[in-house]
Amino acid sequence: MFVFLPYATHELTYRRPWANYALLFVTCAAFFAFGGMDRFALARSVHGYALGGESPLGPITYLFIHVDLGHLIGNMLALWLFGNAICARVGNAAYPPLYLALGALAGLAQMVSHDGYTVGASAAINGLVGMFLVINPRARMSILVGWLLPPVFRTWNLRSYWFIAVWMIWDIIGAATGSDEIAYGAHLAGYLLGVGVALAALRLRLVPLDDAERTLPDLLGWGWRGLAPPRRQSTRAAVEASDAVVRRATRTAPPQAPDRRSTVPPRPVVHRPIAPPDGLRRDPQFTTLICACGERVEASRLFGLDGLRCPRCQAPLAPAPNEVEPHRS
Repeated sequence: MFVFLPYATHELTYRRPWANYALLFVTCAAFFAFGGMDRFALARSVHGYALGGESPLGPITYLFIHVDLGHLIGNMLALWLFGNAICARVGNAAYPPLYLALGALAGLAQMVSHDGYTVGASAAINGLVGMFLVINPRARMSILVGWLLPPVFRTWNLRSYWFIAVWMIWDIIGAATGSDEIAYGAHLAGYLLGVGVALAALRLRLVPLDDAERTLPDLLGWGWRGLAPPRRQSTRAAVEASDAVVRRATRTAPPQAPDRRSTVPPRPVVHRPIAPPDGLRRDPQFTTLICACGERVEASRLFGLDGLRCPRCQAPLAPAPNEVEPHRS
């Protein structure tokens, strides 16, 4: 049996997403409260509390009803991956109403396009995925890949936008083929709502960001955050200059003779790491890398630092002088 299990996203800054932890617990508890594995009790819950059911709260309560255990586990895994990241961004107070609003609006779009009952948290989760794509598209994901029998596993690390792109294409194909078992209309509406909300939040500067992070508008060159445009530099010159930076950063400078004409010691140059915004703290797994063109990049030690290149000029990156680990004897 083939295993493909995404289990973590890695962001530069973070805080504890307590609201998403509570949402995960409430959704799992609601699965059993609405019938769980009892098909008859679940049918009564769907008739009363699903989207399109008798209850006026259906656009909210349908998010907490799942048809079986596999449906619940799949949605909760996605909520763990992307909900934790978005909750840490917007805060524990704003996250629950944001989640419910995304699910309700996407559910209303599903009701307009299709008849019948709709259950599951996928619409709201896809809204979170759309927000994640806009706020931090270059964040890395860890995916467990392998075979269950015989048990052979390895971990893949890839940019989140590749995973999200495949996810979106799968939903678009499902919507185009006209499948009635899965609410693809709610999925696509969730994506669009999440992207729109994230763009508005970035434009209004409502989302805390680290200076080293790059959002989707930054990558598209919209200039909302006032970041300096990349300076042009020939590839050969960039590589030569970056190699010099690597040599200077990884070797110990020879001691200099004191200047007898002055008793004031020279002031050392200190490369201070970029301070995270208020409310967030820097993940200790990340380190600062520098390039000769002036670019500063935050890289995760989990994925290795060898062979990384500057996103501006594609020259090799080197650790900042204050982050070079001393040689052990």
